[in-house]
Formats: sequence, structure tokens, C-alpha cells
Amino acid sequence: MTTLQARMKDYQRRVDLAENLLLQKSAGNQCGRELDNCFEQYDGEFVVTALIRRAEKSDELTNALKKDLTPRGWEKWNRIAAKNRHVSDDGLAKIAATIQREAEWNSVHIFIPQLEKANDPQCRPFKICRTSADETLTETFHARNLREVTQEILKNWQERTVQGAPYVDMLTTITITTPDGEQFEL
Repeated sequence: MTTLQARMKDYQRRVDLAENLLLQKSAGNQCGRELDNCFEQYDGEFVVTALIRRAEKSDELTNALKKDLTPRGWEKWNRIAAKNRHVSDDGLAKIAATIQREAEWNSVHIFIPQLEKANDPQCRPFKICRTSADETLTETFHARNLREVTQEILKNWQERTVQGAPYVDMLTTITITTPDGEQFEL
């Protein structure tokens, strides 16, 4: 498994690469998928934030971004950066690395197994709603019955994190809605 520090370095490498490619593209060079790849590691929001911060200190990068983005895209990128203004540059790298790790964990432990179950004619969709403080996350889990989906939730959500914090804590409420509309709270 890739370490958090290695992921942080990779994030910084992709931010540097994106900046260089944007400057090259602005000068008329082609960059193909290489630029897109810089944003496609589950942490694109934080790559965008880093680039906007760099653009604030570089007219050349600002001009390259404005040339590459539509006016609406430029506004969107600035809104994303504003949303993350409270996070330090080092914090951006750490959050990006954490989100990458969580997305990969989710893919292996939840998405792929659930994709298989969604194609199983004996499994039905159960709506799962997790509420903790001011955050709510709704997902669909496929299972044969309520007991199976409950066991799956408890097994996966004990290991799961959101930006490094436990996914389920003492204040978390989990509501399961069956395919028939009945609701149960864990």
C-alpha cells in the first residue's frame, strides 16, 4: 500500500506538472491526456486550489488558466479555491492523499462487491443514510435481506474514514430503508 507521504509527493508532482503543462499549452504546445490525468486521482479539487493559489502569485499562470478555461470555468475554480482557503498548502497535500486512500479503499471494499451484488437477482437495493453532526451521506447497498445489509454496513463502516476521521462515531445515526419502504435505525 502506498504511504501517505508518497501520495503527498505524488500530489505535489501532479500540481507542478499541471502548472507546467498549462503554461506550455498557453504557448501553443499540445499536452493531450497528460493534463487531464493531473486532476483524476480523486483529489482534483485540491489540485485546482493549489493552481489558483499559484496563479495569484503568477500573472503568466493566471493568463494561461484564463486562456484554457471558459469564464464560467475560471469562476468555478475560484469558488473551489475559496472553499479551501482555510487549508494550508501542506494541508491540501495531506487531504488530497487521504482522499485518494479512502477512494481506493471504497472501491475495493464497497463499490466492487456491491457491483457484483447489484447484478445478483437474489439481492435487492437497501437505502442507507448515515447522519453525523451536520453531515449526511446516503448510499445504496444490495443484499438478500436486512440482516445481510446490516452486517455489511457494520463490517465496512468500522474501517471506513472520511478525510482521516472515523466514519462512524458515537453520535452517528444509521437509517436503513428496505426496498419495501420500511425504516430501521442502527
